Amino acid sequence: MPGLSTHVRGYYPSPIGLLEVRGSQRGIFSITFIEEEKPDAGLYDILQPCIDQLHAYFSTDKHQFHSLPLALHSTDFQLQVWEYLMSIPYGNTVTYGEIAEAIGHPKAVRAVGSAVGRNPLSILIPCHRVLPASGEVGEYAHGAWRKEWLLLHEKK
Repeated sequence: MPGLSTHVRGYYPSPIGLLEVRGSQRGIFSITFIEEEKPDAGLYDILQPCIDQLHAYFSTDKHQFHSLPLALHSTDFQLQVWEYLMSIPYGNTVTYGEIAEAIGHPKAVRAVGSAVGRNPLSILIPCHRVLPASGEVGEYAHGAWRKEWLLLHEKK
């Protein structure tokens, strides 16, 4: 594997688009939908467990992600929100207001929305499980249609 500070990337062809997984020896720091692979990708041991778990998530029912090393760069507030997102059970949804209340900042609904929108680990940190108070699907950084697909996938 390349040196300790080298960032590597790998890909997973999900049913709703190509996912790029990026990481380093410290852990996974990005999972995002992209249009096409970059030519410098390779198979790296540090990425394989994440790619395997993405495959399990899209292939089976009720897969919960576990034991992946993460290398998140965030504020304390963002980390608090993202940790809460990771505690939302598969197939469940919450509102931004419920998150704000749960993390002890009941008036910080907009700040919660901002932290959710800055989530660098799509699918793994399940921001798709967060709905507006109206109960509608709402926005998603990678398209509302993907969010709706993910929610339906988890309801199977």
